[in-house]
Amino acid sequence: ALPRRCGVSSFGLSGTNCHLVLEEYNSIQANTDEIKESADFYILPISAVNKSTLQEFVKSYLEFIQRENNLDLEDICYSAATGRGHYGARIIVIANNRDELVEKLKIIVDKWPDGFNQPGVYFGIHKIVSENKEHKGKGELTRGEKALLDDKACIGLDSIVDKEGDERYGLLEEIGDLYVNGADIEWERIYFGKNPKRVSIPLYPFAQKRCWIRIPDIEEIIDEDFGMYYTVVWEQEDLSDIKDKENQG
Repeated sequence: ALPRRCGVSSFGLSGTNCHLVLEEYNSIQANTDEIKESADFYILPISAVNKSTLQEFVKSYLEFIQRENNLDLEDICYSAATGRGHYGARIIVIANNRDELVEKLKIIVDKWPDGFNQPGVYFGIHKIVSENKEHKGKGELTRGEKALLDDKACIGLDSIVDKEGDERYGLLEEIGDLYVNGADIEWERIYFGKNPKRVSIPLYPFAQKRCWIRIPDIEEIIDEDFGMYYTVVWEQEDLSDIKDKENQG
């Protein structure tokens, strides 16, 4: 069947008009029996702006991978690497297959943060600071230091294309360690010669924190004794004295 299509028009008072044609998205659902693990190793990067949000993101990926058995694991890892932002708090998980990846994610979730201490799992938090800062804290690095990490990652990516087995796994570990320490990774190069596709994956779990100021209800701010507003009030006054003075005058 043909996908549903529609047109949306918008007309502005200034004469600016827009017409948008939309088409229904139909994902290609592969048969679960046909899903084969096409890679020898899988590398899943997960990143957030802070540690608590990262924890929620890892939970989302665990539930998603357990639920979506019809999606190729390589497509999921590729989409996470190329379709999500990379922030200061980072985790890399390297696994041989789906079961191993799920098991590692379970350990991370159940034993947070002790679950980082397992083979093929790397965690780090970094922050870019000024070149002039003399005493840097843990995870703080300058742009110059970050550039050195980027260069090391590029060297590793140059070597990974023709590597297999333990050699490839070792290079993925090096790249994972550089990534969690702040390096930017050209993820497309890891998938050179392959044909992974973008798939729908968990969205970033934004913190449920209200950033708007609280405006009290009108009943809360009305106070007769507060004197916030100028109000005209009629007061009764005895004018008999004024009348007596007029009669005397």
